[in-house]
Amino acid sequence: MDKDHGRALRDVFTTLVGGDDDLVTTTLNRLGADPLEQFATSAVLLDLSLPFADVIAQAKEAGDWAATPLIRLLSEGSRHVVAGETAAVLLGPLADTSDPRLGRNGHAIVFRLEAVTQLLALDFPDLPLTQVEQRILFHLLAGMELREMADLDGVAYETRRGQFKALAAKLQTSRQIDIVRLLLGRMLVLLGRRPQNDTKHALFFEETGDPRYGGGRPFVMLGPDGTQLRAVEVGQSHGTPVIILHPQAWPLLSATETQALEAEGLRTLWPLRDGALAPTATALPLSTQRARSLAAIRTTHEMFCQGPVPLVGLISGAPYAIEAALAMPERFSRLIIVGACHAPSTAGHGPGALRRGLYWIARHSPSFLGVALGLLAAQISRPGAYVRAMRNHHADSPADLAIIEQATRDRQMDRMQARYCGSLGAIRNDFLFQTMFDWSKLSDVAIPVHFIHGAEDPVHSAQKIAALADTLPRASLDVIPGAGQLLLLHHMLKVIRLLGAQVHEVPR
Repeated sequence: MDKDHGRALRDVFTTLVGGDDDLVTTTLNRLGADPLEQFATSAVLLDLSLPFADVIAQAKEAGDWAATPLIRLLSEGSRHVVAGETAAVLLGPLADTSDPRLGRNGHAIVFRLEAVTQLLALDFPDLPLTQVEQRILFHLLAGMELREMADLDGVAYETRRGQFKALAAKLQTSRQIDIVRLLLGRMLVLLGRRPQNDTKHALFFEETGDPRYGGGRPFVMLGPDGTQLRAVEVGQSHGTPVIILHPQAWPLLSATETQALEAEGLRTLWPLRDGALAPTATALPLSTQRARSLAAIRTTHEMFCQGPVPLVGLISGAPYAIEAALAMPERFSRLIIVGACHAPSTAGHGPGALRRGLYWIARHSPSFLGVALGLLAAQISRPGAYVRAMRNHHADSPADLAIIEQATRDRQMDRMQARYCGSLGAIRNDFLFQTMFDWSKLSDVAIPVHFIHGAEDPVHSAQKIAALADTLPRASLDVIPGAGQLLLLHHMLKVIRLLGAQVHEVPR
């Protein structure tokens, strides 16, 4: 197995390179109890982060066919794959990898020859394969090159090459790695759907080329109950992990801001709430979304982090961050709240009527909020309407109005419009949660708390945030001059630098 093929195999194992939502959705839709049970007799996922004896116990539960090659694998740690006559072991992420994106827990897939046929049946139910072609597939999935296969079976290389070409034509492809991606992708989905012992999260994979995420690297993770949980990674892949909870609309991050995250040595992980960046999603019940939000935060931490990491809540993401810090304090080293949406007011007249009206509906008639936001979305989806709504929304903030005008000239508002209208399934619950949230819970947070806030925020004044910080035993505050509520749209570089200073500071 050459280095390029081994590297590609490892990448497929850990990220399902080239995969997208359709891969998981299509595969899971084809799965019933019978395919799962059938596949369970031919493949098993083992958690290599467990003690050696526990790993072997897992393998023996799957059958002696799994235990024997696994023992060989653990004794031949220099190879990614060990193949036998009827079973093979694929290892990844590797314990000695230098790429932390691959996760901290090593896993091994142990599979039998029959698993390959079962996987192909999902996409090619009537495909006639010879025994030789099935064996070629088995060896491809085990990471072997054609010359290795030929030597193993005692046939000429050109003979095996011709047999592969015939197989590839049946599968409508010409590249070995495309076949590996097809088979291994389905295998990971199947194994991820079926929890193994104490292995809570079996896979994550990367979507590619989706403009919704800008320069971010989005992932779909399967939780322990099979629920799909999404997250986005931005910044330095080898940097200090930071979990960030996004505001109502996932912020626009420019190339300059992404580079700033890398310069600060930050590897930011953004769990996405249900309905965010999902134009066709309908709002879940708030209690369900809150539970899934916590599950996404927990899963992101387990997949990508080792030990306590900083937790950041941006504007409407702050209540979710506080809830997470209270529910799992052992996972976080400090809590950073940017643009705290503390005690939004529905009182007053004049500028800001749109904002006050939405808060009033959220507080007094929450069942109507979805209808109100739907009507608002229908209006602001028209050309120019979003800018007019934002001007109304921030009419009492000269700092924010100046940002809106600049962003309109830079055509950023068009992108913000698309993100807002494409996240209404989450925004409804964000409005509800930030309106009803009890900020007195902050006093129960056991880790240090730091606020970053705009000096000219008219909705949640910096003075109120300073007073809130004074009530907490280990709280501090950075105020950004000239920033209002839209500090993420115009002052993101400053926010990133302040985050970097906090992340690298030793907790007091």
